[in-house]
Amino acid sequence: MRTIVGLMLMLIASVCSAKAPPCAPGLKKKCPDGFVCKKDAPDHAEGWDCVKPKPGKVLFCGMSWPISTTMVECNDESVSDLTPLANMTNLKGLYLYGTNVSDITPLANLTNLKGLYLYGTKVSKEHADAFRKLMPKCKVGGP
Repeated sequence: MRTIVGLMLMLIASVCSAKAPPCAPGLKKKCPDGFVCKKDAPDHAEGWDCVKPKPGKVLFCGMSWPISTTMVECNDESVSDLTPLANMTNLKGLYLYGTNVSDITPLANLTNLKGLYLYGTKVSKEHADAFRKLMPKCKVGGP
């Protein structure tokens, strides 16, 4: 009986200490809905983890931004997804140089956006031109 209890306790301990699969740009494993991939999370030796943003905060470019932020600057080649910014309706300026962003459609509803700087990104000229037509009050620098 003691052996069975000991085995069960070891099993429970191993399940409880198991870490979620890591996430990272380029990995096929993505974070579940409502979570974002954060660099340098303490839970993983790989330095990445799926985390849930605190209320009123947006995790982007390895930082926690208040949802009311008006200016975001990101120069991180691991960044490729702009979805976390889609609800930052106060955002007026976004600098994305040196990122791997190729799709800027998550920004289409940010009506206060006045400046979008895409130099050094993977956004195509065609995609940038389409965004310029969609958001004529937003100055788009880059391709």
